[in-house]
Amino acid sequence: MTSTLMSPAYIASDRRLTLGNGGKEYYPVANKAVVYRARNAVATRGYSGIAYIEGMPTDDWIVRALRRQRSAFDLLDLRA
Repeated sequence: MTSTLMSPAYIASDRRLTLGNGGKEYYPVANKAVVYRARNAVATRGYSGIAYIEGMPTDDWIVRALRRQRSAFDLLDLRA
């Protein structure tokens, strides 16, 4: 994973979360990208793959993990 600091970066993703190869929509309100606004930066996080972590939707898990950070520099501790 690449972390880009002090320069613009872009993230693009679709919202559709599907179950298996059939393409059936699994979680219609899922959001595979999260925008995080800290006091000293704006960051984006996205995911693909697993839909749930620790029993909650992955986008909710990301938001909760980001809320525990005190500054944007703490986001580096969340790298995969």
